[in-house]
Amino acid sequence: MKSLKKNSIPLLCLVAMPARTRVCKLFGIVCLLGIGLAQADPAPLVQDTYVDGSGKNVTKNLGGKNEIKIDPTKPNDAFVQFDTSGFGGTVLTAELTFNVVKVDADGTVDLHFVLEDWNEFVMIYATQPTVDSFVQASIPVTKALEGGTVTVDVTATVQAWVDNPFTNFGLELVTSDAKVKFGTKESGNEATLDVVTYGGEPPSPAPQMGSEITITSVFVDFDNYVLLIDGENFDNGKAPVVSLGTIGVLSQPVAASATSIAADFPAALLDGDHLLSIETGLESGQQTTYDLTIDALASVLSEDLYQEIADRIADVDAEVLDRADGDTALQSNIDNETTARIAEVSAAQSTADTAAADASAALTNAAIAQSEAQKTQVTADAALSVADTTSADLATETSERIAADATLQANIDGTGFSDYTRIVSQTYPYGSIDGCAGCAAQINVNCPSGGVVLGGGGELLYNSGVPRCSGFRGTCGVAIVSSYPSTNTQWTTRFECVDVSASCANVGMRAWAVCLTPP
Repeated sequence: MKSLKKNSIPLLCLVAMPARTRVCKLFGIVCLLGIGLAQADPAPLVQDTYVDGSGKNVTKNLGGKNEIKIDPTKPNDAFVQFDTSGFGGTVLTAELTFNVVKVDADGTVDLHFVLEDWNEFVMIYATQPTVDSFVQASIPVTKALEGGTVTVDVTATVQAWVDNPFTNFGLELVTSDAKVKFGTKESGNEATLDVVTYGGEPPSPAPQMGSEITITSVFVDFDNYVLLIDGENFDNGKAPVVSLGTIGVLSQPVAASATSIAADFPAALLDGDHLLSIETGLESGQQTTYDLTIDALASVLSEDLYQEIADRIADVDAEVLDRADGDTALQSNIDNETTARIAEVSAAQSTADTAAADASAALTNAAIAQSEAQKTQVTADAALSVADTTSADLATETSERIAADATLQANIDGTGFSDYTRIVSQTYPYGSIDGCAGCAAQINVNCPSGGVVLGGGGELLYNSGVPRCSGFRGTCGVAIVSSYPSTNTQWTTRFECVDVSASCANVGMRAWAVCLTPP
């Protein structure tokens, strides 16, 4: 290079090298030196939430809150996830910044790799994901930061995600001494991740997402404890992840198809409303939810038919009780009439015996005794005639009851079933219930094969007006706490000790179910 004179026009040197340029000035010469193209961009925040291990919040999802809390006394652990799939090459710097809402105690917040998928709108304390024990970075927090920001270098962390994109499940924020609250995306005061990279290309983008996933129906298989989910586009991303309410992620016994998913659910799943969610990726079209209601009858009958059957259950129960009362009265009349006629026959027999004795004692009165015996025989014949009449009356009563059954049958024809069966179970005729709150006995009454339960009930048995449980409604305190259709073929009645002052022994219990049987 030639030497330059003072005040001469500086030379502009363009050094042909690929990439970003740095401007330098040396001895009056301005050179644009190529040092490689660097990119600086924010990584999109995908999700942020926290979990609470104390009190009523232990089973609550907190994904929609305006702040995430980190507190070792609850404990509160927080989670954040950014999308770094758009970066490639070497990460020169990566800075993670949080907006500090409140600091209740100074300390240090540690960042750990999350090792598996999670969903901010499903996760609770019991279903939080597994994390790595190695501390990626630490954030010192003090009261002076409140209302400002705090930034931590996570260059190595982001480089690991760029090198292995499928390991990016986000970070967990945990502490042993600090108490701090950071802003979330719901508040518009969320964390940011600024990344500067050099060279290289970002990994190839994921295949174009197809049509959004939808759920068209869910069938609950109580025999095998499997949810059978039908829908569309379950193959528009990664393998679908199925979550159910507070239970969390469900295992899948077989691989899902584009239109069908089978997922196991626990046998202890209770009736009620549960939020079912399916996720195949991070896009909105790759996530969907379904309000699943678990109910024995509602799962197999339409709402209108269910209401119609519910109304008819009351009619059937009332008619069954009326007929039971009528049967009791009829039986009482028969018993009284039979007793009276037995007494008549016994009296006649006694008269005959007396006549025979008189005949033996006094032969002279044999003719008279024979005459009395003939009269007694006539009386006996009359009694037998009356008995025959009673038999005819009973036959007539039976015919009337058969006709009543036919009338009852006509009342339930609209259900599509042809008959009904009232099943009474005495599984615990003399059960024992310990004297503790919640100690209980349960009777399950099953319908015949192919039948559907219409209704049912239970009762505590009595003996001559006295309960078969010493101290019932006194020191024993047994009561029917629930009676309900546990499945579409089973009625369950639960008896429970409601007074813990004494054990409840020799409790008389009975339950029944009214069932419809198919043609």
